Amino acid sequence: MLQEWLPFLGRLHPVVVHAPIGFVLVLALLALISPRGKRPGFHNVERIVLWALAVASVLAVSAGLALAQDGAYGGGLFETHRNFGIAMVIGALFAVALHYNPKRWPYLLALTLTVALTGAAGHYGGSITHGRGHLTNALPERWQAYLAGEQEAPAEDEDEVVPDEEADPEEDPGVVPAAAEGARLYADLVQPILEARCYSCHGPDADDGGLRLHTHEAIMTGGDTGSIVAAGQPHESELIRRLNLPADHPDRMPPEGRSPLPPEEVAVLQWWVAAGAPEDGAVADYLDQAPQSAAEYAGERIGAEDAPAVAALDPGQPDEDEIADIHARAFELAGELEIIIHPIAQDEPGLRVVASQAGASFGDEELERLRPIQRHIHQLDLTGTGVTDQALEQVGEMAALQRLNLARTSISGEDLSPLLRLSRLRYLNLYGTDVGDDSLGVFALIPDLEQLYLWETNVSPEAADALAEQAAARAEPRIRELRFRITELERELDRQGLQVLRGATLAPVNGDEEAEEPDAPENGDAEETGDPDPEEETIAQEAPGDPEAPINTVCLIADAPVDPAFTVEHDGHVIGFCCGNCQAQFEEDPEAFADALEELVASAQADDGEEAG
Repeated sequence: MLQEWLPFLGRLHPVVVHAPIGFVLVLALLALISPRGKRPGFHNVERIVLWALAVASVLAVSAGLALAQDGAYGGGLFETHRNFGIAMVIGALFAVALHYNPKRWPYLLALTLTVALTGAAGHYGGSITHGRGHLTNALPERWQAYLAGEQEAPAEDEDEVVPDEEADPEEDPGVVPAAAEGARLYADLVQPILEARCYSCHGPDADDGGLRLHTHEAIMTGGDTGSIVAAGQPHESELIRRLNLPADHPDRMPPEGRSPLPPEEVAVLQWWVAAGAPEDGAVADYLDQAPQSAAEYAGERIGAEDAPAVAALDPGQPDEDEIADIHARAFELAGELEIIIHPIAQDEPGLRVVASQAGASFGDEELERLRPIQRHIHQLDLTGTGVTDQALEQVGEMAALQRLNLARTSISGEDLSPLLRLSRLRYLNLYGTDVGDDSLGVFALIPDLEQLYLWETNVSPEAADALAEQAAARAEPRIRELRFRITELERELDRQGLQVLRGATLAPVNGDEEAEEPDAPENGDAEETGDPDPEEETIAQEAPGDPEAPINTVCLIADAPVDPAFTVEHDGHVIGFCCGNCQAQFEEDPEAFADALEELVASAQADDGEEAG
């Protein structure tokens, strides 16, 4: 019964979410007017507002959690907003409880914390609605540069030049148009992008992480973590993976505080990797493999004499005036169609389109009117609209689309193949549609799809489980590789330090720690007669290590540290696990972990050989 009301309760979140903010501001004002709370009537007023804050906070967070149940929201930004909201509720309840304390300062401390948490929750909520940086992007440019940790640009009469990462390509000395005649994919498109965006940390004069990107050989060699390019496989390449990570991910490149590569430049790098990462090859030879945005970028860099097909395309990277025109056209269409269209960020052309409030009046014809801006749509919400299967052909042309919500539409699932062209699609919501088991084969082929919502569809639980297992199997080689690397790193950590061997295995000497040395044999003792000392013989026999110790330090199943209490002897080797559940799972079907065991045993034998040497 309650589950039926969750969508409605969730829609109340925007209505009630502002009430806690108002109550918090009133309480902060009362605390400033009367810090000691001794003015007549203030104490009772505070208590009434405090209880109102607590109730409003619980309602706002509950409605927000209900709103998230249909899968329309997710990701790091949503999780941060949710966590701050829950923390704010806890802070408000603490403030209510501490207001009954005769001492004033605990209440003021709890109120201060609640004010801070409310501000943080509100900020991240605004970021979900208006995009990241919706506050800082409105600051003067010098303050934006200060907050980003960037140095202020020098005066015009100074010789020093500070690179502008977001400069227009025609004004950016790092990315210059290539000569039309004989343009090469790597030399004229890929290398200029890397030079302009990456050389400061990974160029001829810098090798962060052991990685340099200034030559083709250096790129293919990789860095401290290994290869970054898998020729012909962009989705297996670390270079492409890091460029496409969310902005708040710690592994994202360029790192936080630096402007990300424009989508067109990322598309060029993906195109190059997919083409086999050639060092020498003409752009025209690989043009038929290029994504639309990459081909448009090439069209801006290369003239018509070399590649007429490229030159016929529209320029790819909009400048500030073009972005302003895109946003203006988007706002105009939003008014005409009575839907919501707003930029993902103020200084980028990416758009978020929400047509759900138009309901069934927004159909295939209305979607057709979005063609002038469709190449810039990153998020498209068609929940509850009148679009049909016919609209999917146009949706498949939205090359930049990352999030697509088709919940409660008349999509039948008869032909979802146009979605295969959405190479950047990561989120797909089909809640309440007629898609069935026959549609799942398409979903399995969308390379970057991370979230798929099939609630209240015709997809059977068995087919959904099979799709999940298929996705897990596709990821298993990568997971196994990561587990192996973790095990190797654990072993490398264990080998750090100096080990002194003088008839006994001593503790590693690190820093100021000192290892105890065994007493030297006296004349006439075991060394002179040749008979081994019994105690020394015992130590020598134990030196190679405890034969019952597991050969692994990380659990094969849960990828957690091994607990020596849970071990199994298998084929002459002791295998460790993190808990009894993992041990039982292994004992039930050891063959399921044969490949991982083979790698583990080989690694252990290699380590033993090194130590013996």
